[in-house]
Amino acid sequence: LAAAHAAGLVHRDFKPDNVVVGDDGRARVLDFGLARSDAHPDEPGLTSERSDVRPLESVARRSRPTDRPPTAAGSLIGTAAYMSPEQHLRIAVDARSDQFSFCVALYEALHGERPFAGKTHLELRTSILTSAIRDPPPGRKVPAWLRKVLLRGLRVTPDERFPDMHALLTALAANPGRARQRWLAGLALVALALSTGVVLAERRNAEAEMCRGPDHLLADVWD
Repeated sequence: LAAAHAAGLVHRDFKPDNVVVGDDGRARVLDFGLARSDAHPDEPGLTSERSDVRPLESVARRSRPTDRPPTAAGSLIGTAAYMSPEQHLRIAVDARSDQFSFCVALYEALHGERPFAGKTHLELRTSILTSAIRDPPPGRKVPAWLRKVLLRGLRVTPDERFPDMHALLTALAANPGRARQRWLAGLALVALALSTGVVLAERRNAEAEMCRGPDHLLADVWD
């Protein structure tokens, strides 16, 4: 996604189904059929008015009418469960919309369920627009710092999310628990060095005392 954004593209339909991992371990993002140039931010993603009361399965992907372009008014742009608030509100989208979709997918991978509940498009859209994020399910041990990063990426207002994907990835890589472990390991090394120095100093002092004591015993032998 970061690479796509750097090339001036907004995906607009990021979801787990559109990601594959190669044998080399690299992730590839697929299906840029709904992507558009970031140079046209006024092109909104829209949903039809009647889709609000249909089950999610029926609104996830709709056939595109042949008499209008793929992104014309009335078309569903993206997959409802992963769409950003901007797409649900029918306003302009940018790279931060993909960031929102990415965080929905990552939240789902970590928690075993998506962050927003809703059996219909209307219920789902209401959950997303009111930021009604589910409580963590039992049995899922997601670190608090990681959940905090995800919640920022899921903010309703784009300006409150991370500036771009690179900033989000940096936050995901900055594991404070790992940093704390490195700090404790460094502290342990310092403590070990200090204790070793103290032991060596005490041993040298003891040896010096042992050598200083018997001098008078040898006085009569060598005089």
